[in-house]
Amino acid sequence: MSKRKIESIKELREICQRSEANRDSWYDVIFFRKISIYFTKLLLKTKITANQTSGIAISIGIIAGVFFVFGNYWYAFIGALLLCLSHIFDCVDGEIARYRKSASIAGKYVESMYDYIIYPFIFICISIGLYNLFNNIFILILGILIALFMCWGNIASNLVYTVLVIETKNSTNKIVDKQVSEISENIRKRHSKIRRIYNYIKIWFTFPVLPVLIATILDILFINYCPDYSVGKLAIEFRPNIVFSIFNYGIEFNFLYIYFFLSVIIISSRNIIGIIDYFNQLKSYSK
Repeated sequence: MSKRKIESIKELREICQRSEANRDSWYDVIFFRKISIYFTKLLLKTKITANQTSGIAISIGIIAGVFFVFGNYWYAFIGALLLCLSHIFDCVDGEIARYRKSASIAGKYVESMYDYIIYPFIFICISIGLYNLFNNIFILILGILIALFMCWGNIASNLVYTVLVIETKNSTNKIVDKQVSEISENIRKRHSKIRRIYNYIKIWFTFPVLPVLIATILDILFINYCPDYSVGKLAIEFRPNIVFSIFNYGIEFNFLYIYFFLSVIIISSRNIIGIIDYFNQLKSYSK
Protein backbone atom coordinates (compact mmCIF):
# COMPACT_ATOMS: atom_id res chain seq x y z
CA MET A 1 0.00 0.00 0.00
CA SER A 2 1.55 3.32 -1.07
CA LYS A 3 1.87 6.13 1.39
CA ARG A 4 -0.20 9.25 0.90
CA LYS A 5 1.73 12.01 -0.84
CA ILE A 6 2.27 15.05 1.37
CA GLU A 7 1.21 18.36 -0.12
CA SER A 8 3.66 21.09 -1.08
CA ILE A 9 4.88 23.62 1.49
CA LYS A 10 2.55 26.26 0.06
CA GLU A 11 -0.45 23.94 0.34
CA LEU A 12 0.56 22.88 3.84
CA ARG A 13 0.64 26.51 4.95
CA GLU A 14 -2.98 26.85 3.80
CA ILE A 15 -4.04 23.67 5.59
CA CYS A 16 -2.00 23.97 8.79
CA GLN A 17 -1.43 27.67 9.37
CA ARG A 18 -4.21 29.72 7.84
CA SER A 19 -6.67 29.17 10.69
CA GLU A 20 -4.02 30.39 13.16
CA ALA A 21 -3.08 33.53 11.23
CA ASN A 22 -5.25 35.85 13.34
CA ARG A 23 -4.24 34.28 16.63
CA ASP A 24 -0.50 34.07 16.05
CA SER A 25 1.69 36.92 17.21
CA TRP A 26 3.95 38.75 14.75
CA TYR A 27 6.68 36.88 16.58
CA ASP A 28 5.55 33.52 15.18
CA VAL A 29 4.29 34.78 11.81
CA ILE A 30 7.56 36.47 10.86
CA PHE A 31 9.98 33.87 12.22
CA PHE A 32 8.83 30.52 13.53
CA ARG A 33 5.90 29.67 11.25
CA LYS A 34 8.22 30.20 8.30
CA ILE A 35 10.42 27.38 9.58
CA SER A 36 8.00 25.11 11.42
CA ILE A 37 6.11 24.01 8.31
CA TYR A 38 9.24 22.24 7.00
CA PHE A 39 9.46 20.22 10.23
CA THR A 40 5.74 19.54 9.96
CA LYS A 41 6.09 18.14 6.45
CA LEU A 42 8.93 15.91 7.61
CA LEU A 43 7.02 14.58 10.64
CA LEU A 44 3.83 14.01 8.64
CA LYS A 45 5.72 11.24 6.85
CA THR A 46 6.08 9.46 10.20
CA LYS A 47 3.62 8.14 12.77
CA ILE A 48 4.53 10.78 15.35
CA THR A 49 1.38 12.34 16.79
CA ALA A 50 0.70 15.96 17.74
CA ASN A 51 0.83 15.09 21.46
CA GLN A 52 4.16 13.33 21.05
CA THR A 53 5.46 16.42 19.24
CA SER A 54 4.37 18.53 22.23
CA GLY A 55 6.36 16.17 24.43
CA ILE A 56 9.39 16.63 22.19
CA ALA A 57 9.02 20.42 22.41
CA ILE A 58 8.90 20.33 26.21
CA SER A 59 11.85 17.92 26.41
CA ILE A 60 14.03 20.09 24.16
CA GLY A 61 13.02 23.16 26.19
CA ILE A 62 14.14 21.49 29.42
CA ILE A 63 17.47 20.47 27.86
CA ALA A 64 17.88 24.07 26.63
CA GLY A 65 17.43 25.33 30.19
CA VAL A 66 20.21 23.06 31.47
CA PHE A 67 22.71 24.69 29.10
CA PHE A 68 22.03 28.11 30.63
CA VAL A 69 22.94 26.87 34.12
CA PHE A 70 26.70 26.66 33.48
CA GLY A 71 27.25 30.42 33.19
CA ASN A 72 29.28 30.02 30.00
CA TYR A 73 28.45 32.15 26.95
CA TRP A 74 28.93 29.32 24.43
CA TYR A 75 26.69 27.02 26.46
CA ALA A 76 24.16 29.84 26.72
CA PHE A 77 24.24 30.20 22.93
CA ILE A 78 23.59 26.45 22.50
CA GLY A 79 20.76 26.72 25.02
CA ALA A 80 19.26 29.63 23.05
CA LEU A 81 19.41 27.63 19.80
CA LEU A 82 17.72 24.67 21.50
CA LEU A 83 15.07 27.00 22.92
CA CYS A 84 14.30 28.20 19.38
CA LEU A 85 14.08 24.59 18.20
CA SER A 86 11.78 23.82 21.13
CA HIS A 87 9.46 26.67 20.15
CA ILE A 88 9.43 25.46 16.54
CA PHE A 89 8.21 22.05 17.71
CA ASP A 90 5.62 23.85 19.82
CA CYS A 91 4.29 25.31 16.54
CA VAL A 92 4.57 21.96 14.74
CA ASP A 93 2.30 20.05 17.15
CA GLY A 94 -0.70 22.22 16.29
CA GLU A 95 0.07 22.04 12.58
CA ILE A 96 0.14 18.24 12.70
CA ALA A 97 -3.16 18.20 14.61
CA ARG A 98 -4.83 20.49 12.07
CA TYR A 99 -3.53 18.47 9.11
CA ARG A 100 -4.64 15.13 10.55
CA LYS A 101 -7.81 16.63 12.08
CA SER A 102 -6.77 15.13 15.40
CA ALA A 103 -7.19 18.25 17.54
CA SER A 104 -8.74 17.52 20.93
CA ILE A 105 -9.23 19.03 24.35
CA ALA A 106 -6.58 16.67 25.76
CA GLY A 107 -4.20 17.78 23.01
CA LYS A 108 -4.80 21.44 23.82
CA TYR A 109 -4.05 20.64 27.46
CA VAL A 110 -0.70 19.05 26.55
CA GLU A 111 0.16 21.93 24.20
CA SER A 112 -0.68 24.54 26.86
CA MET A 113 1.69 22.85 29.29
CA TYR A 114 4.58 24.12 27.17
CA ASP A 115 4.10 27.77 28.17
CA TYR A 116 3.41 26.87 31.79
CA ILE A 117 6.54 24.72 32.15
CA ILE A 118 9.23 25.99 29.80
CA TYR A 119 9.27 29.78 30.20
CA PRO A 120 9.40 29.87 34.03
CA PHE A 121 11.99 27.07 33.92
CA ILE A 122 14.14 28.94 31.37
CA PHE A 123 14.22 32.11 33.49
CA ILE A 124 15.22 30.13 36.58
CA CYS A 125 18.02 28.41 34.62
CA ILE A 126 19.24 31.74 33.22
CA SER A 127 19.30 33.18 36.74
CA ILE A 128 21.35 30.20 37.99
CA GLY A 129 23.81 30.70 35.13
CA LEU A 130 24.11 34.42 35.85
CA TYR A 131 24.53 33.63 39.55
CA ASN A 132 27.41 31.27 38.67
CA LEU A 133 28.87 34.04 36.52
CA PHE A 134 28.55 36.91 38.98
CA ASN A 135 28.29 35.04 42.32
CA ASN A 136 25.44 37.35 43.31
CA ILE A 137 22.56 35.75 45.21
CA PHE A 138 20.34 38.71 44.27
CA ILE A 139 20.21 37.44 40.66
CA LEU A 140 19.08 33.99 41.78
CA ILE A 141 16.32 35.52 43.90
CA LEU A 142 15.13 37.55 40.92
CA GLY A 143 15.01 34.40 38.78
CA ILE A 144 12.82 32.61 41.30
CA LEU A 145 10.54 35.66 41.61
CA ILE A 146 10.05 36.04 37.86
CA ALA A 147 9.17 32.34 37.56
CA LEU A 148 6.68 32.67 40.42
CA PHE A 149 5.05 35.73 38.87
CA MET A 150 4.66 33.88 35.56
CA CYS A 151 3.04 30.93 37.35
CA TRP A 152 0.80 33.19 39.46
CA GLY A 153 -0.33 35.05 36.33
CA ASN A 154 -1.25 31.77 34.60
CA ILE A 155 -3.06 30.49 37.69
CA ALA A 156 -5.01 33.76 38.05
CA SER A 157 -6.04 33.59 34.38
CA ASN A 158 -7.34 30.04 34.76
CA LEU A 159 -9.08 30.82 38.05
CA VAL A 160 -11.31 33.35 36.29
CA TYR A 161 -12.98 30.54 34.36
CA THR A 162 -12.94 28.09 37.27
CA VAL A 163 -14.67 30.54 39.62
CA LEU A 164 -17.23 31.57 36.98
CA VAL A 165 -18.15 27.97 36.14
CA ILE A 166 -18.56 27.04 39.81
CA GLU A 167 -20.32 30.17 41.04
CA THR A 168 -22.56 31.00 38.08
CA LYS A 169 -23.30 27.37 37.17
CA ASN A 170 -23.00 28.34 33.50
CA SER A 171 -21.42 26.21 30.83
CA THR A 172 -17.79 26.89 30.01
CA ASN A 173 -18.68 27.83 26.43
CA LYS A 174 -21.15 30.48 27.55
CA ILE A 175 -18.57 32.02 29.87
CA VAL A 176 -15.82 31.90 27.27
CA ASP A 177 -18.08 33.59 24.69
CA LYS A 178 -18.81 36.40 27.13
CA GLN A 179 -15.13 36.78 28.06
CA VAL A 180 -14.04 36.84 24.42
CA SER A 181 -16.67 39.46 23.66
CA GLU A 182 -15.45 41.63 26.54
CA ILE A 183 -11.79 41.19 25.56
CA SER A 184 -12.56 42.13 21.94
CA GLU A 185 -14.36 45.26 23.13
CA ASN A 186 -11.40 46.19 25.34
CA ILE A 187 -9.02 45.70 22.41
CA ARG A 188 -11.11 48.05 20.27
CA LYS A 189 -11.10 50.69 23.01
CA ARG A 190 -7.36 50.39 23.58
CA HIS A 191 -6.34 50.23 19.93
CA SER A 192 -3.80 53.03 20.09
CA LYS A 193 -0.17 53.49 19.14
CA ILE A 194 0.92 53.28 22.78
CA ARG A 195 -0.99 50.04 23.22
CA ARG A 196 0.52 48.55 20.07
CA ILE A 197 4.00 49.51 21.22
CA TYR A 198 3.30 47.93 24.62
CA ASN A 199 2.09 44.69 23.01
CA TYR A 200 5.16 44.63 20.77
CA ILE A 201 7.51 45.02 23.76
CA LYS A 202 5.53 42.56 25.88
CA ILE A 203 6.06 39.73 23.37
CA TRP A 204 9.83 40.16 23.54
CA PHE A 205 9.86 39.72 27.30
CA THR A 206 7.02 37.23 27.78
CA PHE A 207 8.34 34.75 25.21
CA PRO A 208 12.13 34.72 25.64
CA VAL A 209 13.04 32.79 22.51
CA LEU A 210 14.51 35.16 19.92
CA PRO A 211 15.57 37.79 22.50
CA VAL A 212 17.67 35.25 24.40
CA LEU A 213 19.27 34.06 21.16
CA ILE A 214 20.07 37.64 20.15
CA ALA A 215 21.49 38.41 23.62
CA THR A 216 23.78 35.36 23.59
CA ILE A 217 25.04 36.21 20.08
CA LEU A 218 25.79 39.79 21.15
CA ASP A 219 27.62 38.49 24.22
CA ILE A 220 29.81 36.20 22.10
CA LEU A 221 30.60 38.98 19.64
CA PHE A 222 31.34 41.39 22.47
CA ILE A 223 33.67 39.08 24.37
CA ASN A 224 35.59 38.23 21.20
CA TYR A 225 35.80 41.63 19.54
CA CYS A 226 35.68 43.99 22.53
CA PRO A 227 37.63 42.10 25.22
CA ASP A 228 38.78 45.32 26.90
CA TYR A 229 35.19 45.99 27.94
CA SER A 230 34.64 42.70 29.72
CA VAL A 231 36.06 40.88 32.72
CA GLY A 232 36.94 37.27 32.02
CA LYS A 233 33.58 36.42 30.52
CA LEU A 234 30.65 38.82 30.23
CA ALA A 235 29.55 41.44 32.67
CA ILE A 236 27.30 44.36 33.42
CA GLU A 237 26.21 43.86 36.99
CA PHE A 238 23.32 45.29 38.98
CA ARG A 239 23.82 45.10 42.75
CA PRO A 240 21.38 45.98 45.56
CA ASN A 241 23.82 48.35 47.27
CA ILE A 242 22.74 51.22 49.52
CA VAL A 243 23.10 53.42 46.45
CA PHE A 244 21.77 51.29 43.62
CA SER A 245 24.63 51.08 41.14
CA ILE A 246 24.23 49.97 37.53
CA PHE A 247 27.86 50.13 36.46
CA ASN A 248 30.10 48.68 39.14
CA TYR A 249 33.27 48.15 37.15
CA GLY A 250 33.06 50.59 34.24
CA ILE A 251 31.65 49.62 30.88
CA GLU A 252 31.34 45.83 31.14
CA PHE A 253 28.45 44.27 29.29
CA ASN A 254 26.40 41.12 29.60
CA PHE A 255 23.48 41.48 27.22
CA LEU A 256 21.75 38.36 28.56
CA TYR A 257 21.75 39.88 32.03
CA ILE A 258 20.38 43.19 30.73
CA TYR A 259 17.52 41.29 29.06
CA PHE A 260 16.98 39.21 32.19
CA PHE A 261 16.82 42.26 34.46
CA LEU A 262 14.36 44.09 32.18
CA SER A 263 12.26 40.91 32.00
CA VAL A 264 12.00 40.84 35.79
CA ILE A 265 10.58 44.37 35.80
CA ILE A 266 8.20 43.94 32.86
CA ILE A 267 6.90 40.43 33.57
CA SER A 268 6.38 40.96 37.30
CA SER A 269 4.56 44.29 36.79
CA ARG A 270 2.50 42.84 33.92
CA ASN A 271 1.34 39.89 36.01
CA ILE A 272 0.52 42.04 39.03
CA ILE A 273 -1.61 44.29 36.80
CA GLY A 274 -3.14 41.20 35.18
CA ILE A 275 -4.19 39.70 38.53
CA ILE A 276 -5.86 43.00 39.45
CA ASP A 277 -7.59 43.12 36.05
CA TYR A 278 -8.93 39.58 36.49
CA PHE A 279 -10.39 40.59 39.85
CA ASN A 280 -12.07 43.62 38.27
CA GLN A 281 -13.41 41.43 35.44
CA LEU A 282 -15.06 39.13 37.96
CA LYS A 283 -16.59 42.11 39.75
CA SER A 284 -17.99 43.49 36.49
CA TYR A 285 -19.23 40.02 35.46
CA SER A 286 -21.28 39.69 38.64
CA LYS A 287 -23.00 43.00 37.89
